[in-house]
Amino acid sequence: MSEATALQRFGDRIGKMFTSGYDSVRNSTKRKAASPILKHEDEELKGRDRHSMIGATRDLARNFAVVAWAIRKHLDYVSMFDFQSRTGDDSLDTQIETLMRDWQRPQNCDAAGRHSFPKMLRLFEAARTRDGDVFALKLQSMQLQAIEADRIRQPTDGSDINGGTWVNGVRVNRAGGAAEYALFNRANGQNFEWSRNVPANRIIPHGYYERFDQVRGISPLASAINSFRDVYEGIDYALAKMKVEQLFALVFSRDADASAAPLEGDEREGYKIDFGRGPVQLDLNDGDRAEFLKSDNPGSNTQQFLEVVLGIALHSLDLPMNFHDPSRTNFFGSRAAWLLYDRSCISKRADVAE
Repeated sequence: MSEATALQRFGDRIGKMFTSGYDSVRNSTKRKAASPILKHEDEELKGRDRHSMIGATRDLARNFAVVAWAIRKHLDYVSMFDFQSRTGDDSLDTQIETLMRDWQRPQNCDAAGRHSFPKMLRLFEAARTRDGDVFALKLQSMQLQAIEADRIRQPTDGSDINGGTWVNGVRVNRAGGAAEYALFNRANGQNFEWSRNVPANRIIPHGYYERFDQVRGISPLASAINSFRDVYEGIDYALAKMKVEQLFALVFSRDADASAAPLEGDEREGYKIDFGRGPVQLDLNDGDRAEFLKSDNPGSNTQQFLEVVLGIALHSLDLPMNFHDPSRTNFFGSRAAWLLYDRSCISKRADVAE
């Protein structure tokens, strides 16, 4: 046995001793390597990255009809509630429900006086779906003031009067719980200026959380943003290609030297075609050929692929694909999909009810 072979076998044995038995942690040139650096979830998405994420989800909801529909469908199943008192005393229950109906009017529950309480619940859930979280500020007037996610930001110099650890606009205590929120006001439509720090007992947070240590919520659409944008842009490109094909509808192929149509400043004669006068008959010379430019755009394979990508993206909200396209399954398949989706909404409804 040569010395090189012995060294190689020794190296292989040492490598096996320090190699994990899980293939998922082994690096490979075929896939992206997983990072061994474990971070706080709020470190994964903070500052400008968080603001970019919020801007991306808002832009999709504003401009892509499928995303706007998906959010509305999610709200239909998650945010519809009626208050019912259950004290056991019918007379008292009636009085409480009467008081609640009166408080739920826009001028009584909304600090801005625009929305009834059921509408506020729907808007709160829509905001946490797009932005990751949203906040309700409890006022002494017994009203609620909605605080959108981008108004809770890292405090600027001079606002951090209580010290402590600030995480994406929230001062946390040693246990990781919220102690204070840094509230900013919008200035000139785009800029923000610090307003005040609000104690946590006056704030009701409403967000999507996936980890115990997480302080700020993250939108469930985060995992689907790129897929939605790809489909959105792909549709635009397909429509642009279709318009180009319609503008350049007729193609001439000639064996002769002369042009098939008159050219400006050219003395050669060709064919003059006007489709605006009804049916056209072409009397072509020998060797000339005219045909309409057309293609299968977008092709059936492209359409199927876009549907697959769209279905994967809709899974970010647990929505089954047959909600978007009922023709994909029969009644029994639709009912099974609905039952599975309804079960996925239980915890989301519980968050809103809380």
